[in-house]
Amino acid sequence: MTFYCALKMAGKYDFDTDKVFVRVPKYAAFICGTSACLRNAEYIRLTDLFYALMLPSGNDAACTLANFFGYLDLRRNTSPSAFFSEVENKELMELYDLSSEGDIRFQHPQGDVQMNMRNFVKIMNTEAQRL
Repeated sequence: MTFYCALKMAGKYDFDTDKVFVRVPKYAAFICGTSACLRNAEYIRLTDLFYALMLPSGNDAACTLANFFGYLDLRRNTSPSAFFSEVENKELMELYDLSSEGDIRFQHPQGDVQMNMRNFVKIMNTEAQRL
């Protein structure tokens, strides 16, 4: 979902992902879990961040993307990552036509998801029908 939302926002801002460089924030460089080994304050192309997110499932890349796009679209007094999680939740509800925000909820861009079993089955059924 982080990749989907970040790619959609890159399109919204008409970014050439090979030409936009993003600075890795300190908290992202030192986040626990799977990592793409991003270093604090390094600048990395948006395309490379997408690969860092998808290939090793890098939590550091997820946090960097959430921070970058969260700052671009931030309209409330909240952290960029928290705002980006709200964007992910909204996209997920629209993508799977969910009726209640309590059914599924991203906690943060690294991928902690809370959902009830009924909606998990609904989503899996939707995906199976696409095949």
